[in-house]
Amino acid sequence: MLFYYYAQVVLRKQLNEVSSSLYTQDANQGRTGRPSWSGASKVDGRFASIHWENLQAWRNRLPEHLKWNDGDSPATNINAARLRGKYYGAAYIILRPFLYHAVEHMGERYKFTFEGPQLKQLPRVNLKLPGVNREERRPPTREEAEKAEEIIMAARMCVESAMESTVAFDGVNPGSRWIVTNIHGTAQAQFGNLLVLAAVRSSWLRDLVNWERLEALMHRTINLLRNLSPISPTARVNLKVLDTTWRSLQGDTSYGDRQHGPTSANSSFS
Repeated sequence: MLFYYYAQVVLRKQLNEVSSSLYTQDANQGRTGRPSWSGASKVDGRFASIHWENLQAWRNRLPEHLKWNDGDSPATNINAARLRGKYYGAAYIILRPFLYHAVEHMGERYKFTFEGPQLKQLPRVNLKLPGVNREERRPPTREEAEKAEEIIMAARMCVESAMESTVAFDGVNPGSRWIVTNIHGTAQAQFGNLLVLAAVRSSWLRDLVNWERLEALMHRTINLLRNLSPISPTARVNLKVLDTTWRSLQGDTSYGDRQHGPTSANSSFS
């Protein structure tokens, strides 16, 4: 129990640092109404890379009986589930600026094969890359292609982290209410994960989000919100939003029709 406690204390401190360095709102938000990171104009990949390295160092230093492998089934022990959920939640918010940049500021000409080994460290690049722009018509240079591939790989890791974070508690007493500090906060985070995954599925990076897996995540999260809706007005609203989003995705057949739907990246990443 003490090992779990201390591991989560360290991770919580890291998350606080991530929030202050990557997601701090500045005076620009007063004019734009959006956090500075979402425009991808001030996010420096070096900061995200440092946070990513710290997160991996934390994971590597865990005692053997607390460690797990990516792709393992959700933990059946509540403390292990909390630890994994917090880790994947941290990975998701560290990597999310890369995913946002890929969806909003890149396009089909940067479409690479999404299979391959995961990055051991994040690309140390400023996300405002000259030429890595969806409006460009010329083929990317070799340097641009290499940078774009790194960003797409980081985006793929972000998608995987969002999925793992969403199901982190699913192995604990299946069918029963989770023993968590704040069930509503947990449901809210999972709702946000699904909106971002839907936005990615509706973008040129749709291949990053497996349809069958997204369908399973949508159904389980909609059911969770439905169970909470009698006691939570927020859950009722989120249920309607997610149900509408899912219906839109099911009828979504062409990239050109996705530009104005409820799953646009601007709204989902906000």
